[in-house]
Amino acid sequence: MRKVDLYLNEIFELCSNLGVTELKDLCRNIGITIQSTEYISHSKIYEDNIVIYTNPIIEYDMYVSEKFQIAHELGHLFMHMLNTKVNGKNVDVDNTIYFNYGACWENNEANYFAKKILDYFKEQ
Repeated sequence: MRKVDLYLNEIFELCSNLGVTELKDLCRNIGITIQSTEYISHSKIYEDNIVIYTNPIIEYDMYVSEKFQIAHELGHLFMHMLNTKVNGKNVDVDNTIYFNYGACWENNEANYFAKKILDYFKEQ
């Protein structure tokens, strides 16, 4: 099983245990705030909270829904930011911003994560 699928299974189990049926409710339950930005959607880990920034212009111009932006950024958070390890030790990623432009394996994983998590919530 791929790493991304392991994370997804854990999240689906968490959602089931918490009775969460909406993407924004998942974010709220795990302490992630959603805010608008004029820039490209991204995630930021602050000392006391985590924020996913979405851009309504992107939604309008590029047909990328806010839900997809949130799900995509959750993928980056779970797979690329919150569990960052070097030599088997957790790396402090507080106050890190995660921008990723273009096609790369991280964006491919985040897109796959987003599709799967959105499919999960459609079924709830």
